[in-house]
Amino acid sequence: QASKILEIDFLDHVIIGDERYVSLKEKTDIWEGK
Repeated sequence: QASKILEIDFLDHVIIGDERYVSLKEKTDIWEGK
């Protein structure tokens, strides 16, 4: 499942931890504490 996400939308999804994928915007929001 995770590999499919990377194949479908590699540029828009990044890994956090082992199996959690979020969009770059969502990841940025997490980093900023939103």
